[in-house]
Amino acid sequence: LHIRLHRALRVDPITATVTIRQRMERTAASDIPMTLWNISQVPDAQRVLMPVDDDSAFPDGYAVLDFGPPATQLLTRAEGGVLVLDVKNGTEHKLGSDSPRGWIAAQRDHVVIIEHATTTQPGGDFPDGGCRVEVYANRGLGYTEIETLSEERVLQPGEVLENTLTLSF
Repeated sequence: LHIRLHRALRVDPITATVTIRQRMERTAASDIPMTLWNISQVPDAQRVLMPVDDDSAFPDGYAVLDFGPPATQLLTRAEGGVLVLDVKNGTEHKLGSDSPRGWIAAQRDHVVIIEHATTTQPGGDFPDGGCRVEVYANRGLGYTEIETLSEERVLQPGEVLENTLTLSF
């Protein structure tokens, strides 16, 4: 792939926040497009929240990426353009959102993890039809993935793709 990846992690000594600066650099020519795609696995999550916007390219503000749509009773629209997926009563789902807000959250009991990605190079196309965040939930396997994606690009030698992830608990 001719890619050098660098991740710098910082744990805030006072708050429950982790910041990850990601940097991908193309070291030689390649026509393979690249994206920074972070996956956080959450065991036994009960709900996932992600932003959905009225001006989305997707019907209802989200895309069903695999395994068919969740039953309607598993989805709730909350104030502020937030979709809530009931994971504990579902089966297997993969959904994505093209909201430029770029965050996704998972809740387990009294703990919520929020993953937010910001890019240093706005513009470009996002994977999976424009998704900036995705959720993969599999109740049978007992875990959920919350995912943030960067733009997908064919990088030229020396070109860099960067973003910053913030995980708050």
